[in-house]
Amino acid sequence: MKYFNHQDNQLQTYCVSHVPTTKQNMQELFDKLDQSLQQSFLCPIREELLREYFDDLILQIKINYGERGFIRVTVLTQVRMVIQKYQTCVKYCFWNIKVFIRRRTYLQNIQAEERFKINQLEQECSELQKQVENLEQKLQDINQKNQQNREQKKVTHLKRITIYKNSYKKQSILVIQKIYFLDQKLALQKIIIIIQSIQRNNICQKKSLALIILIHFQNDISLFFSFAIFLSQFQYNQIISYNKLN
Repeated sequence: MKYFNHQDNQLQTYCVSHVPTTKQNMQELFDKLDQSLQQSFLCPIREELLREYFDDLILQIKINYGERGFIRVTVLTQVRMVIQKYQTCVKYCFWNIKVFIRRRTYLQNIQAEERFKINQLEQECSELQKQVENLEQKLQDINQKNQQNREQKKVTHLKRITIYKNSYKKQSILVIQKIYFLDQKLALQKIIIIIQSIQRNNICQKKSLALIILIHFQNDISLFFSFAIFLSQFQYNQIISYNKLN
């Protein structure tokens, strides 16, 4: 709204402020308006006094001049109706302003509460984030410890397996040796039986002995080789003496 200031001879422009009003501003505005109304004889007490004065004046004019008094009464009623309309408008405006201020203060309080809640939730989120990071670190440490324990158990298990393998190899070698010696003993017993049969048949030539045994052992080469080893270690006379002892 544009307004010409006669004191400064300037055209001034009034616009709505973007800054929200406060209770103190509204009180100052009300005091200023009341002061201006008092200067223009529109305060409630002066209005009542002037109303009584005009009523008496119009009544006196009406007694002296009927038509003039009637016209003044109609004008006064119209003026009072206009004033009443303006008063209702002002009251409605003040009521709207009051409602707006209450609503704005209520919204400001709600915003303050919401901001406080948001700050609390942000703090809780930061604390929970720290807890999550700590738990992740603990989980990582536990996984590392478990991995180390697994590796240690794996190493000990491999060591035990190698120990068991070595012991099993030794035991198997001993068992094989025992079986080998038993096979040799059985082979010697079989050779002695063959020699006895050769002696019964009067076959005493040493050169033909190996050939005869080869004929007997043609189906069992292992026994033949054991007999060959036996011949290389012992003499023919020792075999006969071993036979006599048994």
